[in-house]
Amino acid sequence: MTPTNSHGTLVLFDVDGTLTEARKPITMSMITALAELCRYAEVGFLTGSGLEYIQEQLWPALNNKIIRDNCHLLPCNGTEYLVPVGEETLGMETIFKASMREFLGDKQFNQLMRIVCILR
Repeated sequence: MTPTNSHGTLVLFDVDGTLTEARKPITMSMITALAELCRYAEVGFLTGSGLEYIQEQLWPALNNKIIRDNCHLLPCNGTEYLVPVGEETLGMETIFKASMREFLGDKQFNQLMRIVCILR
């Protein structure tokens, strides 16, 4: 299942601290604005947090049929890609899921983390 909007445009939003206040649920005025935007484009919600935080913060928006039918969820810095499915019970269909550690292997991953930590 993929979003139903056929406009060919995707607008990505960072969730935590941008689209919503940090760790707070989305506001009704933002839901209204997103529903209007979904008439012209699909929306994507990107966050460094896991899916459980997206669900906590965006639950009212995901219950809006217009938004739900035209949105993409990208938790964990985009290493996962899901779309909401279902009418009565909201579920998630995983389109893609990756692990940097699995892709690189433990040795290279640990080397990369040491480099990144030194550069901070």
